[in-house]
Amino acid sequence: MSAIATDDTGDPPLRPLPDRAAALLAAVDAPPRLVAHLRAVHEVAADLVTWLQQHCPRPAFDADAVLPGSAWRICW
Repeated sequence: MSAIATDDTGDPPLRPLPDRAAALLAAVDAPPRLVAHLRAVHEVAADLVTWLQQHCPRPAFDADAVLPGSAWRICW
């Protein structure tokens, strides 16, 4: 399971999940499909954060909270 959360998945390349999220998913022996889904959600959130920072710098938001939040949301 941890390889799905942290390793290169090929094409398209996806960012690894935050270490704490990967550790929690490993601790509960999360199904691979759930881990893959969380990684895809995390990737989209990271892309949105990057786009917003480049194109809409005025709305203030905490990017450091958005990215881990995208991985944790389904875990709670």
